[in-house]
Amino acid sequence: MAAFAIALDTATPLFRRMAGRIQGQGRERRFLMRWGARVRRMAIANCLAKGGRRFWREMARSINIEEEAGAVRVQASHVAAAQKQYGGRIRAKGKAAGGAEYLAIPVEGSGVENVPARRFVMSYGLENVRFAINRATRKGVLGLPREGDEIDVKYALVKETEPQKPEPFFPSSGEVTDVGADEALILLSR
Repeated sequence: MAAFAIALDTATPLFRRMAGRIQGQGRERRFLMRWGARVRRMAIANCLAKGGRRFWREMARSINIEEEAGAVRVQASHVAAAQKQYGGRIRAKGKAAGGAEYLAIPVEGSGVENVPARRFVMSYGLENVRFAINRATRKGVLGLPREGDEIDVKYALVKETEPQKPEPFFPSSGEVTDVGADEALILLSR
């Protein structure tokens, strides 16, 4: 899960003065919810702007706003939210955690780039698919049999990926502060 917390005590001095006036008027909750809602809309728009067939739409649908004591949390509950926001390695869960021991990464140009390995195996049947694992490197391949012991490689099997670059979808902290200042001005002008 990736989250962005919004609180009144984390802003610039000018913003803190405006926030103090809002608190003095008893409109803190309303202000925080409006501010959080705008940040949520920005994060959703950032996800949808990334395109794709399904992934980023699912990410956008997972973004919610949650009220806390004196703060609002805008969070994405999608399983890949933190990975996309911050980057890093993707690791296989392992059989003990109820997952797979290896990640199956489609080989470019193999014709299975958009086919999950499970569907690939089911379509050819387990008895017709071959895989090989090198225990020393902890890497392997999955594919279809060729002559002899050769394998027509379709997927690389790895324990973890190389570090992935982040693809942030939450607005920057500066953008969030600017939105908060805008909302404060709107609320104080009424």
